[in-house]
Amino acid sequence: MQIRNNSRQHICRFFPKKKKNFFEKIGFNEGPITYLIDYMEEAFEKYNKNIAKEFKQIFDDAKQVTPGNGLKDPYYLAKIATQNGTALQDLKPEEYYRLIKAKVPTFNETIYEASVTVPQMAEVFKINKWSLSTENLILEAKTLVDTYDFNGDGRLNFREFILAMIFKTQDYVRAKICSKCLENINEEVIEPIFTFIDCEKREMVSAEEIWKTLKYLIRRNENTYNIFTCKISNEVYRTSSINDFVLKAHKSSLGYLTRKEFRIGLFLANWDRYAGELGLKEEVEKKRKIERWGEAGKDDNVCGKIHKHINVIKQEILENKAEQLKREAHTTQIQ
Repeated sequence: MQIRNNSRQHICRFFPKKKKNFFEKIGFNEGPITYLIDYMEEAFEKYNKNIAKEFKQIFDDAKQVTPGNGLKDPYYLAKIATQNGTALQDLKPEEYYRLIKAKVPTFNETIYEASVTVPQMAEVFKINKWSLSTENLILEAKTLVDTYDFNGDGRLNFREFILAMIFKTQDYVRAKICSKCLENINEEVIEPIFTFIDCEKREMVSAEEIWKTLKYLIRRNENTYNIFTCKISNEVYRTSSINDFVLKAHKSSLGYLTRKEFRIGLFLANWDRYAGELGLKEEVEKKRKIERWGEAGKDDNVCGKIHKHINVIKQEILENKAEQLKREAHTTQIQ
């Protein structure tokens, strides 16, 4: 593959830098939205679809990719260790890791070695059609790595890779132009759900429409992780889970989600929930889910605490009234 001179200069000029991940600040795995994702997971499982496991398979496949001939990593180890664009790879990796840690103590060689390189990304673009370009794929791959390499090691770890994949393929998923981009999960589960919600065929749905229709969604187990069962004073309580999702996923119209925003919102919620730097955070999330739900998902723990608190208050009111009546009766006898 040939690279133009100006592209080569662009590749050699810059070094990776650590930066903040904006998407982590949105809170797709914090707050009321977590209850909606608990509910939706049962719908995906009904059709034997698991987004988290698909994440892992896509990443594992990318790690096995062999870069094309002549593709050199613009962020090869000697370069980022010495900050020298012409450095020779003449030391052992341990020596380069020592040099890097002297400047960046937070550098993690385990994560680095488990991550996807720029040349591998260029090959993934070609194999999985994550790009429609036919030239300069190495530059395009570097640009993607530069955008989503938040820990600044010049590669994409599992968490960074999945986020990059979601946005790199966002315009190719529905038409199934790309492969290994969650296209089957989207076609078989997410698209039908959105179409079901969007009964007016506006290609845009509101929080109210989502709430009213999702209760009819067929799931693996209708009695577990059900956001529609909790009622406080005869009013449904978990409407905030839908509102939170819409607020965090919308981009174009406040209070509404387009088909694309709905899909990306679900992908991001699962990314934030399960994608760690070295793999899936299944055990961590399992514990958090137990904190939200009791009796293997049948009881909404917060809802139960609210009901318990209400019953305590009601009991106190009854006792106070009884005490008041008792005092009034005693006063009448004295008179």
